Amino acid sequence: MLARSDYMVCSDITPAGGCTHPPCYGAFPRLLGRYRRRFTTMRLEAMVHRMTDRSAQRFGLARRGRIETGYFADIAVFDEARVNDTATYADPRRFPVGIPYVIVNGQVAVDNERCTGIHAGQAVP
Repeated sequence: MLARSDYMVCSDITPAGGCTHPPCYGAFPRLLGRYRRRFTTMRLEAMVHRMTDRSAQRFGLARRGRIETGYFADIAVFDEARVNDTATYADPRRFPVGIPYVIVNGQVAVDNERCTGIHAGQAVP
């Protein structure tokens, strides 16, 4: 299904309160890792586009989804050979692997696969 040109990738998981569902910690890493490596018909660039720019456009989120001057600086740096989810129903709060750096609104939130404690995210209007 992801092969359709009009499809996007998003998650309906909201990690509020007791969040005990594995996708809270691994929806996107699972797609970038396990699914992309198993179903090799989609290029990495196309999958990332469906997770970022296409989703932002579809939902009308201004200045999001691209690395561009004037946009929010939300960037995840990942190792395409290693990225994967690790959360399970028995242990749903396990962080993914293969994502050494995450920058949220220009601030480093994950540094060398360790959370920095910085919470720079903002609610999307």
